[in-house]
Amino acid sequence: MANQKSLDTLYNFIQTKRAKGYSYLGFPVYDTSKSDLKKLGQISDKYGFPVEWLANLINHESAGTFNPAIKNSIGATGLIQFLPSTAQNYGVSVNQLAQMNFSQQLDYVDMYLERGLKNKKMLDESGKVKPRFNQTDLFMLIFYPISVGDPTFLFPQYVQNANGGIKTPQEYTQKALRNPPFPLESYPSSYKEFLERFGNISEEGFLNPNRKWWVVPTIVVTFGVITTMIVYIYKKRKNG
Repeated sequence: MANQKSLDTLYNFIQTKRAKGYSYLGFPVYDTSKSDLKKLGQISDKYGFPVEWLANLINHESAGTFNPAIKNSIGATGLIQFLPSTAQNYGVSVNQLAQMNFSQQLDYVDMYLERGLKNKKMLDESGKVKPRFNQTDLFMLIFYPISVGDPTFLFPQYVQNANGGIKTPQEYTQKALRNPPFPLESYPSSYKEFLERFGNISEEGFLNPNRKWWVVPTIVVTFGVITTMIVYIYKKRKNG
């Protein structure tokens, strides 16, 4: 289960922007419900990465509006800016996506992530992201999939020119996290750093049963029991 405190933080972040009247390209901040954000958390749980990363992704792609109808000058639409050609791959048009509410469009975000993570071989046998997966990889699944897994990948010149001279996924991440709900200095981009900071990625902890987290403690406990029995038998025989 995604961390409820983080979902509450995200809800307050969105509602504060609404109260201030923020909009982008004429699109206001969407009035997300706590039920909407719970579904966001369910998607991050499904793949085993922090909901904070997914919230940051949608915040960046939707220009801080979280509005499923937002559309840019080239027709990219919605929470993760589906291109018209991408939308067709999922059996919809960008116009149809724009008419969906937040929760409905999350189903297509989910489908996109599943296909992208599988194509990039970022899922383990249980369907969770592998430990090397990080927040930059999540951004790159949307922006430039070929660079997933390589934070120093050099974007082609035309990509750099179209994006303010940003050269690598690392630089892109820094730009994407300028005004996020969960800033990089508080919510790290790598699993290792995230776990060191918080100990887990959810209220239930980072415990995927398929990752055999129980092996080491079980061995330790078993060894301790056996050692205690040996000492007991030795003392009994010595005193007997």
